[in-house]
Amino acid sequence: MSTKTTFKRIALVAVAALGLSLVAVAPSQAVPQVDTLTASALTATAVPGAAASVTLTHTYLSTGTGDAVTATVSIQSMPAGNTVLPVLASVTTNDTGSPTKTVSGLSATTSNVAASTAVRGDYTLSLTTLTTGTYVFTVTPQAGSKASALTLTYTIADTATAPTTTASRVYMRSAALNAQNSSVALLLDAGGYEQVATYNTTVPSVTYTQASLMTNLATQITAQDANTSNVTTLSVPGGSTTFGTTVASFGLILGNGASIAASTISGAVQNVGDGAGGGGATYNPQAGYYFNAPGFPVTVTVTGPGTITYEGSAKGKTFTEANTNANYIQKSYSLISDGALGTSTITFTAGGVTLATRTVNFVGPVTSYSVARAATFGGSSFPVATNTGAYVVTAKDANGLAVPNHPIYAFSGTAANATINTSVTTGTAGTATFDLVGLVAGTTALTFGNASTVATSTVTATAAAEVTGSTATTVTLTLDKQEYAPGEKMTLTVSAKDANGKPVADGSRALIASPTSNVVLGCTLSTTTTLLAGSATQTCYAPATTGSFTISVTEGAATASTTKATLTVTALVVNSAETVAQAAVDAAAEAIDAANAATDAANAAAEAADAATAAAQDAADAVAALSVAVTAQIDALKAQNDSLRKQLIALTNLIIKIQKKVKA
Repeated sequence: MSTKTTFKRIALVAVAALGLSLVAVAPSQAVPQVDTLTASALTATAVPGAAASVTLTHTYLSTGTGDAVTATVSIQSMPAGNTVLPVLASVTTNDTGSPTKTVSGLSATTSNVAASTAVRGDYTLSLTTLTTGTYVFTVTPQAGSKASALTLTYTIADTATAPTTTASRVYMRSAALNAQNSSVALLLDAGGYEQVATYNTTVPSVTYTQASLMTNLATQITAQDANTSNVTTLSVPGGSTTFGTTVASFGLILGNGASIAASTISGAVQNVGDGAGGGGATYNPQAGYYFNAPGFPVTVTVTGPGTITYEGSAKGKTFTEANTNANYIQKSYSLISDGALGTSTITFTAGGVTLATRTVNFVGPVTSYSVARAATFGGSSFPVATNTGAYVVTAKDANGLAVPNHPIYAFSGTAANATINTSVTTGTAGTATFDLVGLVAGTTALTFGNASTVATSTVTATAAAEVTGSTATTVTLTLDKQEYAPGEKMTLTVSAKDANGKPVADGSRALIASPTSNVVLGCTLSTTTTLLAGSATQTCYAPATTGSFTISVTEGAATASTTKATLTVTALVVNSAETVAQAAVDAAAEAIDAANAATDAANAAAEAADAATAAAQDAADAVAALSVAVTAQIDALKAQNDSLRKQLIALTNLIIKIQKKVKA
């Protein structure tokens, strides 16, 4: 072998040796030790629109800076219609070893730590969706890991609490909705739109938070509850001429607690740029602020005339809002006439709860009047005296519904005795009140009509009015009982008649003066006597001691007497124990009387029984005698029958002999 060849071989061996040494020291992919993949929980729940979430945790012991662990999420099953993926996100709350953490889609990687380091990395896996149902995810570690795959189950369920009638409100007004289709009974922003919770700081007029919205709604409800413009019943014109006319508006506020402030309800989030002065100003429901989405859509039902409208569109007799609107806790509706007459009931329900019912009467032309004396009027007086609101007249249509805003004219047949208002227009309840002025004692026939004269009125009703004196000729005192227990409630009645024997006219009359009692009463007797139909009452209490007592008064200034006689009424106070004892004695006496009567009845029954027994024996003897007689007669008949039979046999034999002789 040549020297040249020897050097070449030495060089090759050297190169080979160098190459082997390079392979031996080259870095290789480190393998993490004791790696684990765990979850804070294997199940998670949430309501639609809220996040269901668990924490995923990587732990391992690094053997080199190249160590890395990975977890990949995949969906195993989900409800039909869902289009939302879960979201992985890195969190640093419990990290150790200062790892580098990366999230790519549904994969999370923890890596890049020094060798011989204990590592922990946390991630959240969240799902936010409006689709209810069960979702199953698998979380798989990297290939070759000793960790086990995880199975996570997420449940999205609508667990919202239904609205309550206590926290909710339905306000009705005769006015139409405003230009923004909102009822003025609702809490509105500066642009007239229904206010909702929002964190939109670009519109300063609508920066309520959820809590502040509830506080403001509570204040609004307090004010609207006291607002007399909000009513439960309306009477409005109906018929073909009002077809398509808006007759009522409704403002609805939803709450699901003991009060609106305690409700767990969210409002919608407003679009940027909407609000006061905003074009269109529509609200955009956002998932995170649903009323425990998809909420409780409100259903409005109209029974009777009329059609419900929502957002400016007619919805017919029954309308249920879509889920996209169900997050609004304030809603506006209106009712329009469909040309029919009669009573309409509008019912609002949500979540199976009836929130309220409201009544709208669609009335037609007046066809009748009903006339009634006011509760505080029994008769007018003379000389000249006015009885305010003496008569109440109700205008009614063919269905018997009260007609508002209708002029009613009144006429007194004997105006010399009494006069009455010329005309009064009915109010929202369809009634009008008339004042009667008494002039002279006597009567007058009152007529109510729909025109300025009786002759031209096509609808009329009549009533009789009596004018009596205001000065009493006779005054009497009476108590409601003759006996009282100590301290028992008593009613003292003062009655008065005029010179014609008629009840003194209604009003405050000075009929009695200086009321006294011979014992202390449980009250102070008043000299004020406000008459109604000739009498007035006072409430008092019997003396505390037993025995007779007397109430005394003198005739007052409004009596015709010049001597002002003393009037008295007497009653008895009986001790309750004595009353009970006497009642027991009376009951015992009655029991004795009843026992005696029962004894007499028993004796009479015994005598009747004896008589019945004797009669029964006589009847039995008569039956026995009759039986003997009948038997004897039967035996005689039998004997006669035997003799007759023998005679018939002999006669038959004789006939046979004769036939033989004559050869017949």
